[in-house]
Amino acid sequence: METNNNKKIYSLQALRVLAFLGIFAEHSYGADYGAWGVSVFFILSGFLMMYSYQGRYPNADVKTAGALAARKIRKLYPLHLIMIIFVLCLTFFSKTFEPTKELILHYAKLLVVNLLLVQTWMPRVDLSISLNGPAWYLSVSLFLYFMFPFIAKLITKHREKHFPLLMICGVYFVQLLVSFCFRNFGNIITYSDNWNQWFTYCFPVFRLGDFVMGCLLGYMFINTDNTPQRGKKLFYTVAELAALLVALFLLPKLFIDDRYFWGSQWFRYSLLYAPFSLLLVYLFAVNRGYTTKLLTNKLSIWLGNMSPYAFLIHVPVINLVGKITRPVEILLYNNMPAINMYVIISVRAFIALGITLLLSSIVSKIISKA
Repeated sequence: METNNNKKIYSLQALRVLAFLGIFAEHSYGADYGAWGVSVFFILSGFLMMYSYQGRYPNADVKTAGALAARKIRKLYPLHLIMIIFVLCLTFFSKTFEPTKELILHYAKLLVVNLLLVQTWMPRVDLSISLNGPAWYLSVSLFLYFMFPFIAKLITKHREKHFPLLMICGVYFVQLLVSFCFRNFGNIITYSDNWNQWFTYCFPVFRLGDFVMGCLLGYMFINTDNTPQRGKKLFYTVAELAALLVALFLLPKLFIDDRYFWGSQWFRYSLLYAPFSLLLVYLFAVNRGYTTKLLTNKLSIWLGNMSPYAFLIHVPVINLVGKITRPVEILLYNNMPAINMYVIISVRAFIALGITLLLSSIVSKIISKA
């Protein structure tokens, strides 16, 4: 999170933590916060790329873009390989695994597309989110990082005051229009079950819209006077709380209800959350309210630093902890019915979270010494 003057925005680490915890809650509890967390990650990624690298790529070309993408992914790729091996070991050594020729070929195909980080270009959710599921984010990010020099070059040509905001609205409208057209007229194009989820959640070209909006927001932030304004803390505090409450409590209700326009399959995975993700990234970046100041502390900064590693580690850990603790959970539930199942699930989730953070800390130290 560094610019040319090495100034860090520590408050954004707090938002990164909230986004990761939302994703973790979905994978451990089944809570509907995962799509919001992913939306924040993509927009935050674009924001920080523009904040960090603005002006460094005046002459964007394929070679430069490829080198940037490789450099950004290189740090996490060894962990990606380790988690693939870990997941395959858990699968192949499972008592319920019965190898057949077709199944081995299927896993070989999954292994190839995951190693090459091209899984999200396959128009099927079961291929895009496979083996270590969260690695699909790396696949999309590789494409986004490659596109960044070209995006930055186009954006920085414009100095008009309202250009970033107008373009954010334009990009969102294009995404909205594409989704609307597919929702109403795209029934003849059905590559697989849930391909609408793949298109709006996993497809790198569609996710480029979130990333570009983040880049535009970062450009607007850079070219705006962000010094604290006296007498505005209460206003920003209310705005921060309102944006968080809407994102965490109202939008998930729309997400699970197909009766609402925004809850349909074509809108729920990205477009539903993007406006409030943009707002939250901006509010946490300017850090003018009591909420962001309270959430920005040594713990949240550390957790934010751990989140890239924890993101790749957490799902296999959740699954492994679940397998180990399930017999005990069933025994407790059958013999002590007074214990609420949510309490048991919460204990399991906290154990998985603790192990995830411990492993992330170890990986972070190894990478920092490499």
